[in-house]
Amino acid sequence: MKKFILTKYNEALKTTNLDGIPSDALDMLVALEDKRFHKHNGYDLRGMTRALYVFLKGEKIQGASTIEQQLVRVLTSRYERTIKRKIIEIYFARYISKRKSKVEIAKLYLSIAYFGSGMNGYHQAVKKLKQSHQLENIYFYAELVSRLRYPQPYNPDVKYFKKIHCRAAYGVKVYSRTNLYKR
Repeated sequence: MKKFILTKYNEALKTTNLDGIPSDALDMLVALEDKRFHKHNGYDLRGMTRALYVFLKGEKIQGASTIEQQLVRVLTSRYERTIKRKIIEIYFARYISKRKSKVEIAKLYLSIAYFGSGMNGYHQAVKKLKQSHQLENIYFYAELVSRLRYPQPYNPDVKYFKKIHCRAAYGVKVYSRTNLYKR
């Protein structure tokens, strides 16, 4: 079973281009998706506890997946919302985290993640989004990474772009407070 995830991981490495992903994009990934990325081994017990507490209080469901867990989800193409999937995801995320570097994990995830319609992976997303941006800057990366939570539909409306803007503004705020991604 462990060989399965490493095989998937290595196949993805062979078919993607990790070059050209700037550190600012990695910083924003950590700022928006996994603030404790450098403090855990693939799963964030504190984040899972927080999400469970909020759920039990009857509030809005929160995410608790680490970047490693999100990578495992994409590699295995398992998206169902079950406890079994989550346990398998944690197991594989921990396994990958012990064997691969944080930089490679983050770059691979960005390289294969789904950002929305016509944007499979970082390079396709940047190419498509550059049509509406003059240059790549922190806000550009914040909008890009925001699409991991809110993939862009084929015909996005004003409400969608407002949601992206709010999440991106939050990402810029978090990013500016700390340098989360340690190179």
